Amino acid sequence: MKLHLLRHAHAVTAAEDPERPLSAKGRRQAETLAAWLGRTRWAEPAQIWHSPLARSRESAEALLDGCPQAVLREVHGLEPADDPADFLESIQNVPNGCLIVGHEPHLSHLASLLLFGHDATDWLHLRKAGWLTLSCPGNTASPMRGWCLDLYLTSGSLKG
Repeated sequence: MKLHLLRHAHAVTAAEDPERPLSAKGRRQAETLAAWLGRTRWAEPAQIWHSPLARSRESAEALLDGCPQAVLREVHGLEPADDPADFLESIQNVPNGCLIVGHEPHLSHLASLLLFGHDATDWLHLRKAGWLTLSCPGNTASPMRGWCLDLYLTSGSLKG
């Protein structure tokens, strides 16, 4: 079982636009990740889950260039202030290889819970457009199954 976590790409400030869509830099970050996915086929998700917030949705939409077979799905419980412990039950319904596009601090807390069973975000903080791939044994995404970190990267590490 694999699970991919992506923090949304760079967004404009709330002062610039209260909806906080992606900035030009964020669009470039998302395009870089989509190109990497298309080239490497590291992840070929059937579904891309994203929060209701514009920057998450726009990041997810941009990734469709690298995984055109994916279906976008807006999922509640992925916003920055949402409790990742409440989302653990949803993890059991995540399809294998699902890509979740969300926010900090939620994603780092979620990854910590899966990897360690407790909050260990003092060592883990996803940068904007930061990517984690986690895996666990078996075919179901149980939150208490011994997840492993397979990959951590940023869009900046993908530049030629």
